[in-house]
Amino acid sequence: MKTLDMGFFAILARPFDPVMDWTLFQDGMRFLAGAIGPFAAIGCLAAAVVFSTALLILTAGAVRRLTRLFIQHNAVASRAVVVIAVPWLACAVLGTQVVPGVRVAAASTVVYLQHRPAATRPHDRESFAANAAADSFADTPGKELLPGLRGKDVVLTWVESYGRSAIEDPGLAPPVTAVLDAGNRQLRAAGFGSRSGFLTSPTTGGGSWLAHGTLLSGLWIDNQQRYDDFAASHRLTLTSAFRRAHWRTIGVMPGNDGPWPQSESLGYDRIYDAQDMGYHGPRFSWATMPDQYTFLRFEHTEHARGNRPPVMAEITLVSSHAPWEPVPRLIKWGDVGDGFDGMATAEDKPEAILTRDPRTVRKYLADDAECVPPAAPSRLGSQPRLIEPFVELVESWLRTDLRLKASVIHERLVADYGFTGHYQRVKMFTAEARPRIAAELAEQDENPLTGLHPPIRGGARRSGPSRLGR
Repeated sequence: MKTLDMGFFAILARPFDPVMDWTLFQDGMRFLAGAIGPFAAIGCLAAAVVFSTALLILTAGAVRRLTRLFIQHNAVASRAVVVIAVPWLACAVLGTQVVPGVRVAAASTVVYLQHRPAATRPHDRESFAANAAADSFADTPGKELLPGLRGKDVVLTWVESYGRSAIEDPGLAPPVTAVLDAGNRQLRAAGFGSRSGFLTSPTTGGGSWLAHGTLLSGLWIDNQQRYDDFAASHRLTLTSAFRRAHWRTIGVMPGNDGPWPQSESLGYDRIYDAQDMGYHGPRFSWATMPDQYTFLRFEHTEHARGNRPPVMAEITLVSSHAPWEPVPRLIKWGDVGDGFDGMATAEDKPEAILTRDPRTVRKYLADDAECVPPAAPSRLGSQPRLIEPFVELVESWLRTDLRLKASVIHERLVADYGFTGHYQRVKMFTAEARPRIAAELAEQDENPLTGLHPPIRGGARRSGPSRLGR
């Protein structure tokens, strides 16, 4: 039990649950097979079985041999026990320590098992079912759900494995911060705002489907039994709320390598798993395909379709999943193809970065830093003369709605203010004014959550969820 607990604490930051956690071994085997190959994974499993069996046999044999020696030398053994027991009891009563914090006489295993958290909380299933039944929006008509998002596409993307350490750890933060800052500039230039913050995950190090279920349901799902009960229920989820409100709900999940029966009850109209993505390029260790391909596939199959309802998509990325995997290089979008023509290749074997050598890790981080998207080119100074009498008016409209289309602005100017210039003049001016006004509005925004970089505050760090595959 202590050995299993040590492994679970190292990966999942919690003890092993002998009731709930047996199913995770299957997920672990699938993850291992994807990372090092099926034959190597089977070899590791066989070695683990042989080691565990040998440990049990040798332990039992040692106890049997020791018992036989006690029987053969009963008088000597009895005196030895007394000689050892008396000082041990004295040290236990007095709490004698040679090394600070470490007692000479300690029943460590007994105390460990005595104070070890219970495998399954009493009545947990009943209390969870009661919480799940309390659903304020269960009977809300679709037309009354999500009115503020009506007609808009919503994309929920999971970039897993790193959590807040990606922006707080000095060894990881610089290239990540550069990407976030560049993203802020691009969003402002396009007339969009952003907000960022931290949420507390019910899991760490693995089992990310528990975090997915928590976000979709609004329930605290921190073990497999809760997830299974939630998936079997018909509680209104975030995805089913969007579907009831007439969005098309999509799950793009290249980490899923087989059917997912619960997807219908969770509110998805369509799931794209690894078999549905049409990818024919190389794997990247456990990752079935690069994230760049995943986004392009979603764009072609769903987002770019004409005459469609608004889309709510949940996209789970995989090639960004684990820091020890070869990292796919970003390429031009037109070169992606189906994974063959120009697609990035896994130049290094997984073992190349399966290392604690900081130089290897820095190499991959440095390569990623080159992928910072460029800022939009400025058109400052290209302001047409005909627009000048209307500059203050147009800028006031943009300050009210930064995404107001240039065509709408041109129509208003012509119809109501006698503007005689061409649409292209308005378009050129708004292209220059939009990022400048966005920057001004951002400086005036006192919301601490503004931007793509969440505010860093004190407190214990908890890494984000990591997917073992499901």
